[in-house]
Amino acid sequence: MSTVESRPDGKDPKFNASHLLQYFEYAHLPDHLQVVSKVFHELAWYIDAVIPPGPEKTVAFRKLLESKDCAVRAALPTEPQETTQSSS
Repeated sequence: MSTVESRPDGKDPKFNASHLLQYFEYAHLPDHLQVVSKVFHELAWYIDAVIPPGPEKTVAFRKLLESKDCAVRAALPTEPQETTQSSS
């Protein structure tokens, strides 16, 4: 016997990953980063619309979020790293 109540529609609430959509918002980013992030936002909403709730949808969101974060970081301006020499 399960301690989790079943919903009448058969959807398990523990696999509802739609709350992760908030992490795909991009309006707060500078314009040059919005361009990068926007496509991930659109794909996240598409996934939410067409994929039924479940553990694989949750994983899809998590991996997409990880990819979005990497892409946004890759689009950040890079500055030469100062090298510090440590004395031994």
